[in-house]
Amino acid sequence: MTVEELLHHTRAVRRGGAPALLIGTCPSCPNNVSVEQAIANAGRFLKEAGAEAVKVEGGGWVAKTVGAMVEAGIPVVGHLGLTPQTASMLGGYRVQGRTAESARKIFDDALALQEAGAFLLVLECVPDRLGADLEEARDSRHRDRGRPNTDGQVLVFHDLVGIQSGFAPKFVKRYAKLATRSAQPSPGTARR
Repeated sequence: MTVEELLHHTRAVRRGGAPALLIGTCPSCPNNVSVEQAIANAGRFLKEAGAEAVKVEGGGWVAKTVGAMVEAGIPVVGHLGLTPQTASMLGGYRVQGRTAESARKIFDDALALQEAGAFLLVLECVPDRLGADLEEARDSRHRDRGRPNTDGQVLVFHDLVGIQSGFAPKFVKRYAKLATRSAQPSPGTARR
C-alpha cells in the first residue's frame, strides 16, 4: 500500500473515535527513501491522519532513521521478526529467529531500535525464548502476535474476521469467515 492509501485508512480509524493509541504503519519509512523523506512521511501520519506514532519495519539498519524520527518528535514503534513488507525476503510467512544466529540478530536489532528511541517493539513470529530474553533486557515495551513473555498482543482485523482465505496463524480465533461468503445484493438494489 502507498503512504496515501495508509493515510486514508488511518484518518478513517481516527474518525471512528475509539479512545486508543493510534499507530500508523509507514510503508516507506525508512525503507528506500532518505532520512528526510522518511521523517516527512512519518510526520504526515501525525499531522494529517491523527496518529500518535508510526510503526516501521526493520532492524539495526533502520536505527539511524528511527533516531532521526524520534529527534524530530515522532514517536516510533519498531517491528521485528516476521516483517510483512519484506516477508518474501525472509523466506515467506514463517517463524523468524529459530537459529542461534538469527535469534541473536533479532535481539541485537531490538536493542539498536530501543537505543534509537523506539518506545515499543512489535515482535512477530519469533520463538518464545527470544521474547523472554528481550523482556529481561528491555527498557521499552514489547508486543507480539500470539506469543507469551511480552506485554501484550496485536490481533489483525483481517485474521479475526476471515477476510482472507487460506493460512491463519494458530493463535487467531476467527469470529467470521467473510472470505467465503458470497456477495449478496443489498435490499432494494436492482438486479440486472
